[in-house]
Amino acid sequence: LPGVPVQPIVLSYPHRHLNVADVGHCTNFMELRMMVQLANRMEVTLLPAYRPSAEEAANAALFAQNVRDLIASAKQVPTTRHSYEDLFLAATAHSAGISQDFEMERVTKLFNLKSDEVRVLIQRFHEVDRKNTGRIEFEGFCAALGVGESERMRKLFEIFDANDDGHINFMEFMCGLALVSADSPFAAEDRYRLVFAIYDRDGDGRVEVEELRRTLQEAGVGTLGLEEIEDDLIRLCPEARGRISYEEFCVLLEWNSELLRAGLDVARARTRFTLSDVREAVR
Repeated sequence: LPGVPVQPIVLSYPHRHLNVADVGHCTNFMELRMMVQLANRMEVTLLPAYRPSAEEAANAALFAQNVRDLIASAKQVPTTRHSYEDLFLAATAHSAGISQDFEMERVTKLFNLKSDEVRVLIQRFHEVDRKNTGRIEFEGFCAALGVGESERMRKLFEIFDANDDGHINFMEFMCGLALVSADSPFAAEDRYRLVFAIYDRDGDGRVEVEELRRTLQEAGVGTLGLEEIEDDLIRLCPEARGRISYEEFCVLLEWNSELLRAGLDVARARTRFTLSDVREAVR
């Protein structure tokens, strides 16, 4: 019955070796591993009955949230917002060797993706993750994109690798694809940093005319208007003869939005897959 007191119960599984409540990669052969343990323990703790306030009695979601927080506090563990959609995705993620440490609610909020679209991303990630480790190394990243290893690809890889651990996990994979997508939810500054890395072809921390020329040609837009852009470069940084820093490059993008579009086009061409492709795949 809604709005009546409930009996919160905490379940714990003390263990020395196998945690029977574990999730993720360690669930392989879980049933067999449970059977070969001498004992599997479970402790049940009854908390004091929880009586809802008038506000909680009128709001079932608030009531459930507060009871859950009480149980988590008693156990001193964090809470997540995993839903039934996450449960359905867990099997797909597990078969692909991916730890299901993301929440569909957050993914939907960040990237406007549905569960079917996330399944397509998981499959794509699994194709790239040739070692089935749940993460992608630089060599595998280049091989999956069908390009040779280069400093330019290294910089693109580092943009995806948000925590700088030398690997790309699934959440970083989604963020990277979102960053280069036409309907990216990321702030302008994030896209500016990506485009700066694309134009800075030699990786020296500055962009010059020849790098602009070659990147615009790679984007397939030619070099129309390059003379005007070259004048802007010199105006921004006369003492460096048009070799501009990231901060000056941001000003240049504000003056010429075509440079931003061309840089993103090159990034999308190099990744060969975007969130827009995912949405097309499930239609």
